[in-house]
Amino acid sequence: MKNILIFLFIVSYFNVNAQYYVDTTLSSDKNAFYFEKDIARIPLKIKRLEIVCIQQTENNCRVYENKMLFESLTNLQEIALCGVKFEKIPFNICCCSKIEELILNYNGLIGFPKELFCLKDLSLLQIYGNVIDSILSLSEFPRLNILSLVDNDLCYIPDDLCDLKIEYLDLSQNPSINNIHTFHVIEKMEQLKTLSLSGCGITALPSGFSQLKNLKTINLNFNKSIIQDSVFIVLSNMPSIDTLSMSNCKMKTISDEINSLRHLESLDLSDNKLKDITVLCSMTNLKKLNISGTSVRKIPPCIADLTSLSELNISFTKINKLPDEIEKLKNLKILHAIGTNISSEEFERISKKLPNCKIKTFKRTDEGVRL
Repeated sequence: MKNILIFLFIVSYFNVNAQYYVDTTLSSDKNAFYFEKDIARIPLKIKRLEIVCIQQTENNCRVYENKMLFESLTNLQEIALCGVKFEKIPFNICCCSKIEELILNYNGLIGFPKELFCLKDLSLLQIYGNVIDSILSLSEFPRLNILSLVDNDLCYIPDDLCDLKIEYLDLSQNPSINNIHTFHVIEKMEQLKTLSLSGCGITALPSGFSQLKNLKTINLNFNKSIIQDSVFIVLSNMPSIDTLSMSNCKMKTISDEINSLRHLESLDLSDNKLKDITVLCSMTNLKKLNISGTSVRKIPPCIADLTSLSELNISFTKINKLPDEIEKLKNLKILHAIGTNISSEEFERISKKLPNCKIKTFKRTDEGVRL
């Protein structure tokens, strides 16, 4: 079990005034310290800690001024500094040479911190919500496996990214990243398994993506000018892809080209303006289908052809009745139907026909609405 320290500076919004708290919900030997004020010293008994999390609230903790912080915690393997708003990364972070996972979310970083290059064992790097516009190189992190650079001002990613063994890459909410250079780098990332380009202004995928033989999951949410046909044609040449998410893409219809994606097992088309999903009935390998928040009013009888379907999400649609054919989905384990007009009698009927299916919906009581 790992020794864990969590410095959480209490948010006054919740009117919490605790200065010390021990949380045993994660592991039996985990100590969680909550401080309202700046860290003044590091207790000697916690020098063996392996995980530290420091979060900023209204109390402006200037953690980077605590020179002893990193020098005292040389056994750290994971550290999260979120919302601390430091002007620069503490230089003595190099004392924590064992760090494998580093999270630096919402700190207002303008450039990529060169102080991190001493962390040669880094396998996970997450830098959300900063204002980094470019990264020249990441070659100093030979073990980097997971890279998340969500919501920055990135225009380019480094060329040497393709030389690393990165399996997870998230560039979401970087609209300026949508350029030929970025695509050329991604095309060469042979180890990549998960790629997220949500909210990047993507209109099409380059044909070169078909070289990504190990890519299994691609997230294209919030790309509202995306051209379906071009995406589906590229993905049809990528049989390794089993998960596709295109939520909030302003789709009114589903292109017939989606039928070429017979290898898909999970499809998310939620929060689009879709009215008809009949075209999906030929995708017989689907195990998960999400059409929540769409304009669909009716589930087509051909849903019965999706015999592998184990999870169906129709929440927040105007569907008021399920077809009898849904009873043929013997592998269906979860039906999300929150916020629909389906009657309780209808749910009871489905429950009897599909006793192994858990139906998630609202139950109205005198006290209000609960799940």
